[in-house]
Amino acid sequence: MTSSKPQWWRPFSEEPTWQAQARKTTAALDKETFLTWLDGNGAEASKLSFGGVWGRSEFVANWLLGDVGLAAGDRALLVYAPGPEFFVAFIGCLRAGVLAVPTRSG
Repeated sequence: MTSSKPQWWRPFSEEPTWQAQARKTTAALDKETFLTWLDGNGAEASKLSFGGVWGRSEFVANWLLGDVGLAAGDRALLVYAPGPEFFVAFIGCLRAGVLAVPTRSG
């Protein structure tokens, strides 16, 4: 039987899922900067750490699945201006198994 994978193929991670890899990375880099958002002038507007993104996205995922009542496979319309809040909500959707449908506010 011949493998369908190219000869050069190798796994990105030993972890079975992206969430397992993200947990492992967050544990190692918890307080390190994950995202720096710049304003229209190129000045730093906000920063989020690996742990900050993971914790806030967990809150979003739990809120979507609990309070909002969505289930994996449902869709969520994300109405955000570009910024770190959108990014956290998007990762929260991924963690919940909810399909994020982004659109701009305003």
